Amino acid sequence: MEVATGIHLLQQSESDKSTELFSAHSSLQMSIRLRQDGISFLMASTSERKILYFKNYFVENSPLKFKLLEKILVTEQPTLLYADSIKWSYYSEKFTIIPEELYNPALKEQYFEHTVETGDDELIGDVYSGVVKAHFLFAIHLELHQLIIRYSPTRFKLSNVLIADKIMRIQEVSGQGVYIDLTKNGFFILIGNKGKLQLYNYFPAETPEDLIYHVLFSMEQFYLNAEKVPVYISGCITEGDENHSILKKFIKNCNFSGLLKGVELHPLAGDKSIHHFFYTQVLDLF
Repeated sequence: MEVATGIHLLQQSESDKSTELFSAHSSLQMSIRLRQDGISFLMASTSERKILYFKNYFVENSPLKFKLLEKILVTEQPTLLYADSIKWSYYSEKFTIIPEELYNPALKEQYFEHTVETGDDELIGDVYSGVVKAHFLFAIHLELHQLIIRYSPTRFKLSNVLIADKIMRIQEVSGQGVYIDLTKNGFFILIGNKGKLQLYNYFPAETPEDLIYHVLFSMEQFYLNAEKVPVYISGCITEGDENHSILKKFIKNCNFSGLLKGVELHPLAGDKSIHHFFYTQVLDLF
């Protein structure tokens, strides 16, 4: 995995080994995920259930942000050409969930602004989840939306919905659990019980103490015992770092989310220990 910031992210080159790898596999699908803090690319052979390529970029929040994102897309263009299909998704930190029976499309803006602060430079989107049986309202920056339209021939998906749907289906079998996906400046938390969504939210977190406070507070609201309930983590976190250490300190059953059953990570795509970083993005493809 390559993680780059600022202007250094432009110093990327195509790998001959990766090119050979793409040519040797079929049914290649690319997932492109845009986030508030950057963009990532994941290529997989869906027929062989193998992850072949992963590249992640952090992009600092500056006046150059959207130009840098476009430069990254140009840099990755040779890799994209190998894909039989490309799935675009956006992972929104600003979102709210309205149950189907309470939803009125005429009140979309009022629902959103009642719970989430938004600016004049943001658009409000609406995606329905048949699994959760609710509408996800989310905000996306106007320039980012225009960037996606320029490069994506099809409508992009909302990753928040894809993730909620997949994890709720997993929990229909596995029972109650907590899922935490860390970003550079915060984390998403999802609590479900036997296929029913209880909580899905995003919290900014500047320190490990912020992280554990919000996690334990959220669990407490649903009477979840940190000594017993399984907590699965993924995203911008590595084994033994400050965030991982504080989670392990206060939560007994805390583990990294594993790859989906039957999905393998090719050695050229990265070390197996990083699979948790793109765990939720794998859900876009499999």
